[in-house]
Amino acid sequence: MHFSIYICLVLFCSILFSALLGNYGIALPLPAAVIFYLAIVYGWRIGAVTAAGTGVIIELLYGSSALTPLALLLVMIIAQLWLHYYDTKNISALIVPGAVTGVILFLPQLMFYQGSWLSMLYLIPELLFSIIIMICIMPLTVYLLDKLSKSTGLLLFKDAKIKLIHQKR
Repeated sequence: MHFSIYICLVLFCSILFSALLGNYGIALPLPAAVIFYLAIVYGWRIGAVTAAGTGVIIELLYGSSALTPLALLLVMIIAQLWLHYYDTKNISALIVPGAVTGVILFLPQLMFYQGSWLSMLYLIPELLFSIIIMICIMPLTVYLLDKLSKSTGLLLFKDAKIKLIHQKR
């Protein structure tokens, strides 16, 4: 029960912070990094529920495209693949899923783009910005949430692989 309050609070803060910065024209996909963290630490079920719920909330706030919940579910799948095939103790290795997440979060914008193929080239700087932001946000979010989790006695990102091995036994 204690961790569910923590999950709701962390997601609320990430959505609120992202929405506040979005009002000033700064696109900060912090909820995606939080969902990545939660999906690794607490498993795919909690990751899927938080991804779908957060996606719906973001859609209600911005009303952009109906693909945000699907994009966040893809982030959760990337998190599960990362947990199963890569090391979770090395936070600097999160550059790779950060870049992939940046591309995934940019895909809904491409799906509803109304311009010509040539004018789509103008979206390349936006895509690169999305990738760079996620490369920076992902390790920082994991570090900060692990610090917070450690102080509250909850599960840690770096111990997720050990928890997975014990569950398989």
